[in-house]
Amino acid sequence: MITGVGRGWVVVLAAVAAVGLQGCGSLATGPDAAGRSAGAAARDDGRDVLLLPKLFEAYRLLLSTGVQRCGVDCKVTIELFTTVIKNVTYCFARLPESLEFTAGGGEKTITWTLHPDPLDPQKVEFHETSGILLVGEKPKGQVSPNAKRTSALEFTAKNKPDGNKGTTTYVPIILRLDADGVPELCGTGDPKIVNN
Repeated sequence: MITGVGRGWVVVLAAVAAVGLQGCGSLATGPDAAGRSAGAAARDDGRDVLLLPKLFEAYRLLLSTGVQRCGVDCKVTIELFTTVIKNVTYCFARLPESLEFTAGGGEKTITWTLHPDPLDPQKVEFHETSGILLVGEKPKGQVSPNAKRTSALEFTAKNKPDGNKGTTTYVPIILRLDADGVPELCGTGDPKIVNN
């Protein structure tokens, strides 16, 4: 749970990222004062190119709790927190940057559990059928998310580390319902499942 001083840093990092991205010429539209396109202006001064990697790295560090080593079953806590920027509430998820398994012992169960922000009255939940989305190349037969969430706050998957060495990237699909019941995505990193 991020509270007190930790919550203050979250607000600062989120504000820095928002301001930095707003000032990013490559993300802006329309011509600049000299009549050049936004993309041309960005290429000329190079500031965007240097700023964006730092912003994305700060974003990843903010949302990561480090490596979690897993035994027979792996219970993963996903801490949710919110921050307000320009009167808009944003939801973020903080979880391990990777889950590491060693071969032996057969199939393992991974259980992700959401821990909502106690200061946020809005409902949060895993997407019903795509709560854990595997992205990019994945070793065949390594990770198989369940077809449906266990509960609104829990999603599970099976991992077969025996004979399936490799890394799978996944993204938790977490929804926060706003005051009108409209779902919004919570921001997450791009964690990994690693079979050694």
